[in-house]
Amino acid sequence: MTPFVVLLLASAPPPSAPDALELPTEMSLSETAAGPREDALFPFPDPQVRRAPVSSNRVEMNLFLGAVVFDGDFESDPFASGGLMLRVPTPFLPTGRFALFGEFFVSKMERDLDPFFEDTEGVVLGGALGLDFSLYRSEEWFLLAQAGGVYITFGDIVETDDGFGVLVGAMAGLHPIRRDTRYALTINPQWAFDGDNWLLLIHAGLTLRF
Repeated sequence: MTPFVVLLLASAPPPSAPDALELPTEMSLSETAAGPREDALFPFPDPQVRRAPVSSNRVEMNLFLGAVVFDGDFESDPFASGGLMLRVPTPFLPTGRFALFGEFFVSKMERDLDPFFEDTEGVVLGGALGLDFSLYRSEEWFLLAQAGGVYITFGDIVETDDGFGVLVGAMAGLHPIRRDTRYALTINPQWAFDGDNWLLLIHAGLTLRF
């Protein structure tokens, strides 16, 4: 090769490099990920769907009707009863699952005694105060355990004594409106005992949450 050709090749500019591939410096999630398919088995939850909160930190009122079953010593058939219960949350107690409840009920007693006894029937009134504990609570149903004290008065019914006793019970509730826990249909058996005699209260009710 002649010196002239070598010099010409040496002075020629180097071949230009191919242009670098231009990539975007920013990429949004909406540009890279498509939304879930309509036929997806487990679609992402829609953040716009509002769900009713599952909470027991609201005052509740329960209106109930049912019956009172008397101990055999009273010699009385069961009688219809009804009343009102208020439930107030107590977030200051451990676990936040306790609530105070107070209730009032009214019923009747007719004692099956010898004819010469007077005042064998009359109105029975009772009031209770205690604590309940939420064993389970969801958007569909709940279960409470109850314990407290009760005072029952039998008025002027012969051979009966007014007095205090212990009350234990359980309340189960079903929310009839899906995802709306402001309303519940309840069943509430309770047992009252004073050391000598007992009463069994069986009530069905409607709970309203405020």
